[in-house]
Amino acid sequence: MAETVGQFLKVKFAELRAENPQISLRSFAAMVGISAGRMNELVHDKRALSDFYAEKIVKALKLNLQEKRKLYSLISTKARKVNSIRVLADNEGLHVRCWENLAILNIMRTDDFEPDMNWIAKRLGISLSRVQECFKILQDHDLVKISEDGGMERTSSRVVAKTTGATSHHERRKLEKSMEAMETIAPPFRNHSSVTVATTPEKIKEANEKIKEFRRKLAEFLEDGPKKEVYSLTINLFPLTEIRTTDSESTNE
Repeated sequence: MAETVGQFLKVKFAELRAENPQISLRSFAAMVGISAGRMNELVHDKRALSDFYAEKIVKALKLNLQEKRKLYSLISTKARKVNSIRVLADNEGLHVRCWENLAILNIMRTDDFEPDMNWIAKRLGISLSRVQECFKILQDHDLVKISEDGGMERTSSRVVAKTTGATSHHERRKLEKSMEAMETIAPPFRNHSSVTVATTPEKIKEANEKIKEFRRKLAEFLEDGPKKEVYSLTINLFPLTEIRTTDSESTNE
């Protein structure tokens, strides 16, 4: 029974080589979706296993339940603290939640990600200077780390930022990107649809909670399996009629 991450990976690597003697550690790393250097560190127990890398290994190697439990038990306590859900403070969210920053954090999770700013700029269709500016922001908020050899790593498995009045301009920019996609992306690769209903404002609070739950479940569905592109899901619920307030509501205000 493997007692370290390196031992676990060496066993899985040996199983793959038994089926295909030509497989190398580099191709093993490519199969998992991480750099050869990072795989070498994990195999030789020179780097602690994080949730981020464990997730990639589980999905790429299609581990069974027993193997999953074993691998997850090897995630270091320190790594768990680093790779937990990061909830941004209001002032942090104001600087981080622009679409470019969020896209960079997620493109780092794609299967063919290359830790190269020129590659990122090309994939996102933005300038190299903008990518560099975004990485400066993400590093300042301790959301990414860049090693001396150029490796890039997220420090949190999930980033949550509250939407406030101060961040509304970032939401507008996302809507602008949505409008661009409507004109440039073929329908099979996007979805722009809406429904108009008659309801009462008293149901909106509960509707917002249902939207949050829907977003969470859809995100889990989309992120399960291969990751080739980065998508943005934008849902808008707003009144088409002018909101009327009762006399009591006006008085309370």
